[in-house]
Amino acid sequence: MLFSAATRGFYDPQLHAPASVPEDAVPISREEHAALLAGQAAGKRIIPGADGRPELADPPAPPPPPPVRRLAPLAFRRRFPPATRAAITLAAAQALAAGDPTLQVFLDDLAASRFVDLDAPETRAGVAAMVAAGLLTESEAAAVLADGTPDEAAGSPA
Repeated sequence: MLFSAATRGFYDPQLHAPASVPEDAVPISREEHAALLAGQAAGKRIIPGADGRPELADPPAPPPPPPVRRLAPLAFRRRFPPATRAAITLAAAQALAAGDPTLQVFLDDLAASRFVDLDAPETRAGVAAMVAAGLLTESEAAAVLADGTPDEAAGSPA
């Protein structure tokens, strides 16, 4: 049995014509071949070693999950401490009474939405309006707009 690092393939001289075997092919025993295939069946990968001989390696780690940027509305609301939520509600009511519905419209839109997209211009503008009104600091706003957790994701139980 032969192994080629270039093709990462096995070649059996009894089955493959010499012209079809890559020049870098190295001999391995039938036992080595069987052990490599058993390792592959158990989830390992067969890779060429530094010397061109095949060896088993662990599979690469799965990629990290994509960041959570769509939150359940209640999860978004809970990013604000209770006192801040109360202050936002009061500020929205006072602004509405003074003729400025901007913050109240933002809160109403959040309440009516199936999810809060942290990257949506409307979300960013609403949070910026809270900063401008002195309801949030810049660092608090950054925390509110930071990646969510799987528990906060839209569609997860609240």
